[in-house]
Amino acid sequence: GSLQGGYPKIYGSSGCTSGGTVAGGSAIAITGSDVYVCGSAYDNSTSTWYYVVAKNNSGGAGWSWVFTYNNSGPGQNEEHRGVDIKITGSGATAKIYSTGFVNSATGSDKDIYTVGLDVSGNTLSGWNGLTYNGSASLDDIGYALGIDASGNVYVAGMATITGQAKNGFLAKYPSTGGTATFTSLHDRGGAGNNKDAAWMDIEVISGTDPAVFVGGYTSDDGGDMDYAVRAYTSSGGNASGWSGSPTVVYHNGSSGTEPAATDQGKAIK
Repeated sequence: GSLQGGYPKIYGSSGCTSGGTVAGGSAIAITGSDVYVCGSAYDNSTSTWYYVVAKNNSGGAGWSWVFTYNNSGPGQNEEHRGVDIKITGSGATAKIYSTGFVNSATGSDKDIYTVGLDVSGNTLSGWNGLTYNGSASLDDIGYALGIDASGNVYVAGMATITGQAKNGFLAKYPSTGGTATFTSLHDRGGAGNNKDAAWMDIEVISGTDPAVFVGGYTSDDGGDMDYAVRAYTSSGGNASGWSGSPTVVYHNGSSGTEPAATDQGKAIK
């Protein structure tokens, strides 16, 4: 069909600073006539990356506001990106949450970055950029957000842990932000205890346990990536009743075969 309401909307021609920018959107969320997008922007004039959340109202001219974040130091020249965005509430009291990653101040690794905003683009109290840096001080990425009926925010992704490579990452933050209520790391283990895992999507169901379901991948002892689904209680514990294990894994092919290396779950509903 035809474009409606003055769309498309483009961010990046004038950008968040002087000089040209290259912007890329990663996810979108809509409440009423308000459209929110998260992603990244790069300023050619300063070689600087930005984590971006932007709002457009009813397809009107330009953007209602654009929130940007850039880590200082050498890290500002490495990619920052909002990967997922979710909204809770509606109207003037709606709250917007986004997760993804920023580069550390040293520029040597990515850290999970989660921010909460009001409908005017101001950071919410307690939500002014919550970061997580895994113990290996290597790449950590937030891939997905979930919000329960009480306003608690769950972040799913990947964290790199010393001696365990990449772990599936899950954190729960209270509605007030600040310190995480719990952080859970999943390492599949196996030979060398260094098999990769990452949670690519999340579904939160209020009032039940298990309450949190994550989907993504783990790698097996043969080095192949397998689909994986895991269930957690609302307090971060392992859910019971999943065939004796909190993780269900699907592997398409024999262990160690290259074609099976692409078995990666990326969405869960």
